[in-house]
Amino acid sequence: MIMKKNDLYYNNLIKHFKNIDITFNKAYLIDNRVAKDLAKDYILKSNIIFLMGGDAKKQIDSVKEYDLFEILKSKRRNNTWSKCRLYESILSCGI
Repeated sequence: MIMKKNDLYYNNLIKHFKNIDITFNKAYLIDNRVAKDLAKDYILKSNIIFLMGGDAKKQIDSVKEYDLFEILKSKRRNNTWSKCRLYESILSCGI
């Protein structure tokens, strides 16, 4: 598999968490190499979802293309996340 810029950002993010003694049992990167059904499965398995940044319009377009708005909203409705709001244009989570 060819390393993409996303992989570098993802690996650096995981490394930063590890440097402050925060580790994850599993971490997933969802980008255009991941099938839509697998992306939904990853979200269902996840306790934390972090949008990496960059062009917000492209992120929202990807969320729409992968049909992820409803699954993200359902996690919030089921109290899977606390203090999260999903808008048409951004997923905002607070602690």
